[in-house]
This record gives sequence, structure tokens and C-alpha cells, in this order.
Amino acid sequence: MTLPIVRDPTIILTNYLSYTPWLLQLKIRCNSLDLWSKVDPNSTEEATPKPTKPKLPHVSEYELPPNLRNNRNHAPTASDLTEDGITAYKNDVESYKMQLEAYKLDDKEYREEKINMDKIVMFIQSTVSPHLMRNCCQPGEPARQWIRSLMETVGVDEEEERERARIRYLNALKPMRQASNWDTWLAEYDNAATEAETEKVAEVHQVNDVKRDFLAAVMKVAPSWETSFQEVGRRDKSINRKEMMKRFREHMSHHHPKRQLNGAFADHPPDRYEATAEAYSGIRFWNGGQRPVTC
Repeated sequence: MTLPIVRDPTIILTNYLSYTPWLLQLKIRCNSLDLWSKVDPNSTEEATPKPTKPKLPHVSEYELPPNLRNNRNHAPTASDLTEDGITAYKNDVESYKMQLEAYKLDDKEYREEKINMDKIVMFIQSTVSPHLMRNCCQPGEPARQWIRSLMETVGVDEEEERERARIRYLNALKPMRQASNWDTWLAEYDNAATEAETEKVAEVHQVNDVKRDFLAAVMKVAPSWETSFQEVGRRDKSINRKEMMKRFREHMSHHHPKRQLNGAFADHPPDRYEATAEAYSGIRFWNGGQRPVTC
């Protein structure tokens, strides 16, 4: 029996193209450990400081009777203290006990957070290319500074990311040419539309616009389905993009079934972050090809 290939979903940060998905997986990892606010470059919340263990009161620090104050051959005990000394000593011992309990709780929280922070550091080390690691992540710097340096080096701002997602989405809407490739086309469309929704691209704000554009793209290869959906689903507010795709997939699976391939020959639809070359047409580059600028 041939086992299906399992692809490693981990994103390796190598340049600006992988920055957004890499940052997303880092945020997911940090949120699961309740740490993102403490490593986010845009946050001011600091990591939990290492607590200071309270000092145990020592009898020699309290009032002794005159005959024992300068007696170096006698180690004083609590019973040697004056009445005022005993009162002060007992009060400080009780205060010490309460401080010690608070310290234990703080120390437990600190150690747990440090263990989790070490996990984030190891995650960054294992998912950042050696070149970026060498230039952006210096020993002794906190994880927040590492992320800030990576952001400054290969980060993409929201407008750039939105424009890139928009271009990919518009390219995914190019009319399907052959019904035989409907599944590949649909997979790229779904990934591009999902990314456009995430980046809040204007073209996907209104579901009626999304439906209209989708129908125009599939009209040539599925005219009967397009006509039918125009009549019953185009204005139906209960039908969203996912439901529309589901109905289209069912129609195409029935009229154009795909032959199932095994093992290494199985088709793998494009990942959300495996943008095609067409998705970047219309983008020019500066800074040695490291960052995009929309035309």
C-alpha cells in the first residue's frame, strides 16, 4: 500500500515572500503559550522579571541588651533580644513568611514563562534562515528585538501585503480555459480568496461581488451551472463564497470526475502561501529585489 506524502507545514523565513506566513505561525505558537504580548515589537508589555528572594531576618540585626552587643564570642539567639527587639524580630519573621510565599508563586510564574520563552527562541532559531539569523538575531538580545530586526529587514507593511493579495486574487479569477483542470483552478482560487479576505482586500468585501466575479470566471467551462446559480444563488444571502464553491465542486465532480492518483503521483493543490508567478505580475522591486513596490 502506497502511503500519501505528508508535507511539513513549517514556514522557513528566508525573505519578504515568506515573512507574513512565518509571522502568522510565530503568533500562533506565542499565543498558545500566552507570550505574544511580551515579544510583539508593537507591544510595551515586558516579560515577567526574575523575582528577588526575601532576606531571612537575622537575630544579630535586632536590639540586644548592653552586655551582649559587643560580645563576639556569643552567638545571639531570639531569647537574648530585648523586649522591643523580640517584638520587631517576630514581626519581621511573619512578614518574611508572607514574602516568601509570594516569592514562591512569582518564581513559579517566572520559571514557567522562561521555559515557554526558551521554546519561542528555539522556534525562531529553527525557522529563520542562517543568513537572517546571523544578521538580525544577536546573542543576548531578547526575542522581541529579534522579531523587530527581522521585521525591519524582510517585513512587509499592510498596504504592500494587501496589494499583493489583491493581485493574486485577481489573477486567480482569470477565466478557466479547460474543464479538465477545474480542481487545480478552484484550489488556487480558494487560497487566493482566503488570503484576500484575511488581508481585507476591497474586491471581497461584498459577497455579491465575489459571486459575480466567480460566475464570470467559470461561465465558459460550466455554462449550465452558471445559469442555474444565477437564478437561484446569485442573490441568496444565505449562500456565501464557501457554499458557492461547494456547489460548483459537486457539479464539476459529477460532470468532470478526476482520476485519483496514489502516493508520489498525487496532486497537491497550491498552498495559501505558495503564490504563483502570476500573483506577482504588476509588482516591481527595489532594494536588491528584497521588497515589493506596487506599480
